[in-house]
Amino acid sequence: MADVIHTIALANAPLGSSAGAGTLRQRRPTLHEFITGPENRLLEGALRLVMDSALGTFHPLVLHGPSGTGKSHLARGLAARWREQAGVPVAECDAQQFAEEFRQCAQSRSLDTMRSRYSTSGILILENLHQLPQSRAVQDELSRLLDAFERSGGQLTITSRIAPWTIANLLPGLRSRLSAGLAVPVARPGGAARRALVDALARLYDISISCEVAAMLADADADSANDLLGTLIYLDMSLGCCQRTIDADIAAEYLDSARPRRQPDLRAIMTRTARQFSLSVGDLKGRSRRQSVARARGIAMWLARELTDHSLSEIGAYCGGRDHTTVLHGCRRSAEMLQIDATLRLSVEELRRTLGDRFRGVDNVSNSCPPACQSTGRVE
Repeated sequence: MADVIHTIALANAPLGSSAGAGTLRQRRPTLHEFITGPENRLLEGALRLVMDSALGTFHPLVLHGPSGTGKSHLARGLAARWREQAGVPVAECDAQQFAEEFRQCAQSRSLDTMRSRYSTSGILILENLHQLPQSRAVQDELSRLLDAFERSGGQLTITSRIAPWTIANLLPGLRSRLSAGLAVPVARPGGAARRALVDALARLYDISISCEVAAMLADADADSANDLLGTLIYLDMSLGCCQRTIDADIAAEYLDSARPRRQPDLRAIMTRTARQFSLSVGDLKGRSRRQSVARARGIAMWLARELTDHSLSEIGAYCGGRDHTTVLHGCRRSAEMLQIDATLRLSVEELRRTLGDRFRGVDNVSNSCPPACQSTGRVE
């Protein structure tokens, strides 16, 4: 059965855009649509439900998934669509920016000004929730904002690399509030969706591309639509002023040169895993048995076993002096969780991408799991 591709129209114009003159190389056209494949079936259904509902019906709307999946594009496109329908102003801010603004306003005793600006916006996009500081005052302020939008019927849309209920820095009250809204995972585009993205971007930028090259770019497993666009523009510019179709040999040469293959070290794995789950390396190496810490620690061990040639004993020694049986148990448990937890799979996919592993994803963990994760284990 062929993969079904859906194209969801978001708005006639992106936020902050204006129709200006200039050539395609002087301005950056924007896709006013979101292209999804089977990997985002849940997202596709949720988006249509959200767009057909009144402003503020789903409060808040949380879009979570790895970097480069189009969360910001979606959030801004939905906001622009709602703005057209309801005629209300839109505000955008980053979680760290929100925290810093709160700190400065608290010091200058001007919190009322900040609260009024956000609560009267009608639509607010809060980006990178996973980076929100673990400050009770800041998180209480965000909870107040949630209450204000709920009373006014406004719309708060949040983006995050991981689901709100897995963010260790969130206090229980805020985590519960955010989890009560509509939280939708956003997965990286699969092969069919990447092919549709290549075709759409080539049309948008008026780049002549053959079916062979389009297939090559889609098969290259780019990390995001921006990566696909960057590759297209580079290949187009390499032709100079010739105005001819991109050559398949040129495309193949560029793609081969753009694929670094380097084994990550244990330090990089621990550091990036800790960051992905909003923890510290000390947490992963420590003795805490908190569920959020234990889960992240097990994923770090699984990745170390999957992506490096280190033995179980070497991994255990780096992970706080643990023995090889503890590492083996952590790998097995992580493999089991990856089979049943779609949100965790998205987080691990993001980790593998940032660690430079593009050989395979984690869609089929049972096949990609190293011997240490299988029931028979491996002699060390």
